Amino acid sequence: MKTMTSLLLVGALAGASFAIWPEDRVSEAGKAVAEKGRLSRYRLIVSGRDESCLVEKGVETGLNAAELKAEEGCYRLLPRLADARIWKRDDEGDVVFAAADGREIARFFAADGVAFESVKPASPLMLLTAE
Repeated sequence: MKTMTSLLLVGALAGASFAIWPEDRVSEAGKAVAEKGRLSRYRLIVSGRDESCLVEKGVETGLNAAELKAEEGCYRLLPRLADARIWKRDDEGDVVFAAADGREIARFFAADGVAFESVKPASPLMLLTAE
């Protein structure tokens, strides 16, 4: 009986919190989630390296594509990134670093909602974590 009373009380409190939550606060929360989805600065971590560097999704250049900006240190971590100029998102949500000619340099998938993990190149493993 105590358990049933507790469950009813918790349900009533939860319902009351939705009823008294101002509509503008709900839209503010929605905006914050939307902004988080548009993060543009990430830390690039390469497995086996002590250093890391910042990469940034720059100005939008077209459908699901933007300019890719990287710190100079990124090229020391992984020299093949020197050719990467474009940040793309594909239909599955993968992040692709591409050369100016469209050639794929690196591909990352959404690993846990916070970080992206590389699938190309297969080695070394790379992570992109939100800054």
